[in-house]
Amino acid sequence: MKQIFPRRPQLAALITLTALGLGVTPGGQAIERKIDPDISYGSYVGVGALLDSNVSRSAANELDSAITEVSAGLRKKFEMGQQSVTLVANLAHHEYDETSELSHTGGDLLVRYGYVVGRNWRGDVSFAHIRTLRDQENLTDLDGGLRTTNRINANVIRALSANSQLELRLAQSMIDIERNLAVDGDVDRSRAILRYRHEFQPGKAVGVEANYLERSAQGSDALNDFEQQSFGVFGEWLLGSKTQLKARVMQTNRELELSEEFSGVTGAAELNFALSERSGLQIGAARYASNLSDESVGYAVIDQFSVTPRWQPTSNLSLSAFARLENRDFEGTSLREDDVLRAGIEIAWRVLRASEIVLSYEHGDRSSSDANFDFDYNIISLQFRLATVE
Repeated sequence: MKQIFPRRPQLAALITLTALGLGVTPGGQAIERKIDPDISYGSYVGVGALLDSNVSRSAANELDSAITEVSAGLRKKFEMGQQSVTLVANLAHHEYDETSELSHTGGDLLVRYGYVVGRNWRGDVSFAHIRTLRDQENLTDLDGGLRTTNRINANVIRALSANSQLELRLAQSMIDIERNLAVDGDVDRSRAILRYRHEFQPGKAVGVEANYLERSAQGSDALNDFEQQSFGVFGEWLLGSKTQLKARVMQTNRELELSEEFSGVTGAAELNFALSERSGLQIGAARYASNLSDESVGYAVIDQFSVTPRWQPTSNLSLSAFARLENRDFEGTSLREDDVLRAGIEIAWRVLRASEIVLSYEHGDRSSSDANFDFDYNIISLQFRLATVE
């Protein structure tokens, strides 16, 4: 069953390996998620109800809450020869009955222009606006402030031959962090990626990559400023007709303003099995450095392992699950070590050609060397969405 609607940001993040560059940054509610312009809906409206056993993500001050969600969105693509313009917009309001300070309206907007020039050049330029709740997991107090990201991306690909290409990616993010309990913050993130890829057989490719990332902020947020350079190799292998392996190994150096620098091997691997026409399994592992959505002081070296099975028993019914285990070793001014477990299951039932009922359950648990950061939570969600399909 082809996906019609965008899923909840949290679930999408949990089953994606950030270090591979395949998706978004993990971290819960305040993730900078990638907006997928290829989802097949035209427009949609939706309603949902959630029960969260611990919205504060704290063991000392657990607060449960029922959450009502109302959402709407649209996707349009206009093609003009070898050029295209894609518009994606999603808007959602979440009303918390027990913790009204977390009630908020968020959403995202993407405008992307894609082009092809001659036989050897192609690329795209895009603008994204993302507004979401701050990540409660990495806050010491419950704070319903919002996080707004404006991001400009430019990608250029030059075909060097029938089997090789050179790619340049540039991105500039301007992040506004609105805090209810502290001074607001502004964060800028700049990224540049240069990649060379060569496909030596169909479904088999290798390449090299250089990656630069810089973060700069104002005031106390500047404690997390850094410059990071990564260099390494990557590969993609189609192992038979049903198995695909993607891997990347990088040497990463992160220089921080006030914390010890990080220098070490990072990377990720993802193995996809097509068990049958209606079922599959994804296994992933990753190691990377993160400052967790710009909310924690210093950074953590994260080792991650994930498993994501999926099954479609009928043409109108699909089931998927995920389990992700992380070890977070914090460095700099926040010295602690966390083990984080997240797992969940989702059942999606297409009742009409363009409508869907989705029932999901999610469990999370964090065990820390500092007991002040321990917590666990459970979320049950029921959503209904009706769409027009292009």
